[in-house]
Amino acid sequence: AAREPGTREFYERIGFNERQIEIVATALPKREYYVASPDGRRLFDMALGPVALSIVGASGKEDLKRIRALVSEQGEHWPLHWLQQRGIANADTYLKDP
Repeated sequence: AAREPGTREFYERIGFNERQIEIVATALPKREYYVASPDGRRLFDMALGPVALSIVGASGKEDLKRIRALVSEQGEHWPLHWLQQRGIANADTYLKDP
């Protein structure tokens, strides 16, 4: 997408050069992210495992509706039930206190 005309112009407007646009264009979607700050620029990998993805990846309307229902039904134990519903084996082992 970064190479497409409309998107490319966006990256150019925010100051990206040819190399930076190429980095963004070849990054793995929803896994690799390019961060630009006054301190520098870096491509980093957010290779999240299934547990993290089950939590941070829950952003759709249906996911949020189900989470609200679980919070109402299960209180502070909702994460365990969410992970179990998402097919995470041994979900309870991921949520134990240190």
